[in-house]
Amino acid sequence: MPTLATCHCAAVRLTCEAAPVEVTECTCSICRRYGVLWAEPGQVRIEGGGL
Repeated sequence: MPTLATCHCAAVRLTCEAAPVEVTECTCSICRRYGVLWAEPGQVRIEGGGL
């Protein structure tokens, strides 16, 4: 089952068809604040936002 996410205004949509095999936890101050986990670019589809 795909995982779907959007930004706050829903202008950008993220779709991940399957759970990533590996994610990276960034330790910079911004990523730590938001709890960001990063996946390989090919594992996530980004739509909207003029991309």
